[in-house]
Amino acid sequence: MANRKPARPTATEETECRILVASQLMYPSHDHRVGFLKLMAQVAKERDAHYVVMAGGLVSEKGVKDTRRGLERRLKKLDKEQQALEEKHEKTTNPRTRRAQERRLATIAKKQQRFTRFLHHLEPSAIARQLAQAIPSFVNAAGDPIKMYVFPSPQLDGVIGNQVADILSARLRKGEVFSYPQDNPTLLATQAGKRVEVLVPMHGSFRGEYSSTPIQRRLLERMKLPRRRLPDLFIVGGHGVTWFKPIGNYPVPIVGVPMMNGSSAVQVAENQVGVTLITLRRGDPEPTVEVIPLQDALLTELMHIRMPKKVKPRQRQLLEILQREGEQTIGVMADKTGLDREQIDAALRPFVGDGTVNRQWDLKWHEDSGRWGWNPYWVRKYLEYPPMAAAQATDTITAFGCLHAASVCNDPELFLETLPRSMIENGSNLLIGAGDFTNGDKHPGLVQETVFRIKAGEQELLAGEMVAKAMLKVFYHRFAAAVATNRPTTPVQGLALVNACLPDFRYILGNHDLWVGDRGMIPLDGFRRMAVDVLFDAIEAALGELDLTVRGLKRAIEGKVKLVGEEENERLTLPSGLRVGLTHPHMGRTKTESIRTQEALAFMRDCHIVFVANFHVGSVTAIYDSELGQRFGVQLGTILQGSGFERHRMKEVDNHIAVCHVGSTNGRIVWHRHTYRDGVRWTKPRFAPDHAYQAARKAVGLVA
Repeated sequence: MANRKPARPTATEETECRILVASQLMYPSHDHRVGFLKLMAQVAKERDAHYVVMAGGLVSEKGVKDTRRGLERRLKKLDKEQQALEEKHEKTTNPRTRRAQERRLATIAKKQQRFTRFLHHLEPSAIARQLAQAIPSFVNAAGDPIKMYVFPSPQLDGVIGNQVADILSARLRKGEVFSYPQDNPTLLATQAGKRVEVLVPMHGSFRGEYSSTPIQRRLLERMKLPRRRLPDLFIVGGHGVTWFKPIGNYPVPIVGVPMMNGSSAVQVAENQVGVTLITLRRGDPEPTVEVIPLQDALLTELMHIRMPKKVKPRQRQLLEILQREGEQTIGVMADKTGLDREQIDAALRPFVGDGTVNRQWDLKWHEDSGRWGWNPYWVRKYLEYPPMAAAQATDTITAFGCLHAASVCNDPELFLETLPRSMIENGSNLLIGAGDFTNGDKHPGLVQETVFRIKAGEQELLAGEMVAKAMLKVFYHRFAAAVATNRPTTPVQGLALVNACLPDFRYILGNHDLWVGDRGMIPLDGFRRMAVDVLFDAIEAALGELDLTVRGLKRAIEGKVKLVGEEENERLTLPSGLRVGLTHPHMGRTKTESIRTQEALAFMRDCHIVFVANFHVGSVTAIYDSELGQRFGVQLGTILQGSGFERHRMKEVDNHIAVCHVGSTNGRIVWHRHTYRDGVRWTKPRFAPDHAYQAARKAVGLVA
């Protein structure tokens, strides 16, 4: 009996919905890449997507109009040349001259026919037919078809794009492609019971230096609509940025998605090329956002052109130069190869085409600039990128900032329950603390707001014990599972098991932590000693139950709890080789959400990943550079529910921890996935002030 595919759960049985989002294919502009659609289909199948969304820019109305104007200008020029040549031809009597004129007239006629044909290809019905062939049939992991939802943008797609989308959904790809007008941009993620609203540019682009600027401007416009209730998630396309904002000072999570084209017309913040997978879960207000960047494929796209099987050595040499370096003048190619201009021209002419047929190679001689290069039309339409390879290494990081352990608004459940549970569920072996473990006393009113008006040194001890208890919950879970399957019998095995089960903790100093330096104290010295002592006592007891006494246990635990200080430039290296920067800038937040994260990425330009805290709001911002490839910054919120300091300044806070998964190959990020775990919102301080340190420990749940 043949093997049958496992039955896929129905929408009512499933609790998770995965939406693959792209934006700005911009067909048929100079930047569109049909090959990216095939990569998107690969991601949809591998990630088992439920829906595919094109969030604005399937068609570029500007690209259509610019191409049409260019063709019309060239036709007008050819018409004038034809008319003048025909008049000369009537007066010419020399047979040789007449034959040359007739050959030129025949060439002009062919060009006129070709340009006229290209003009017909720019009609909405013709564009729809081309896209119907280019858009692959998207399927999930089981091979079942999934639907594509197109949200045309009045600014990017325009009237032409709307017409194309309607033709695709009504006739050419009926039942596969669905067009959503902007007066009803809501997608129902039935599997997760969520409403998703897709926002696209409506009119004149709003550019800015920072990634969140155009998205926040678009959200401001949307929030002013009085007759549309808030969705469970905003997806914002059409701006070429990767930005993820969890719930907090915004009532709804927001995901800004990258573009999916050649990006030659980058304007300031537009930097991201790729697709985004958004996972929604029933009962969970926060999405998980995975970004799959495509810039590396774009950076080396000419290297993906396959070399013809039958090619002469001289031709291969020239073609490889064009692959590596792009367009070249004949003079430069002559210097690099030792060939003369006639030899180069003769070697490359056989590969020249008109770009209208799907052939393996299509070169173009740019007469105006005297350069050889690829026919850009062929690259846009026919170049096939290799399938995306799986990541060779995966790092999982859990991070938090601004614990402020002695605050009246601290959220111990988030830190002592949600954080270790999340580390266990996600397999995280690295915990990052980005500063401000204590409450300093330099902000007006903060002394009065501390839960227990305890000394600064006692605040450090309280914070150290909280961190140790969170780490121990992860340790106990992993240790019990490991002992149940393979009980250690020697001290060496016991030490190895401790190293495997206890996560690494890396932290930096915050401005609150540093203020004790004015009193001659070493910042967070008591914090580290308390964390190490609590871990040592608990782990020694756990090993004692197995009748194991491990030498060097204290030293091993000290290696697990490390300050990433100025000596390391607040940087660390992950097992994959990726560089991580930790920073706690001594400055305030701004209304443009991504400013501080982008400043941190610019400041730590040698790092692939940067964690930023101090602003009590969170977000993820990604940028790309050709040296390190994809980079991203994670801005961390706080473990507080808020504070009077912020309340009196009308500032909301983001109360959460962050979880990041990063896939990389050869030191370059090939995907990164993010989610935030939120605390439960309280409307008033959790605890009443007291003066006793032991009462503080009891209040935050360290003792019964």
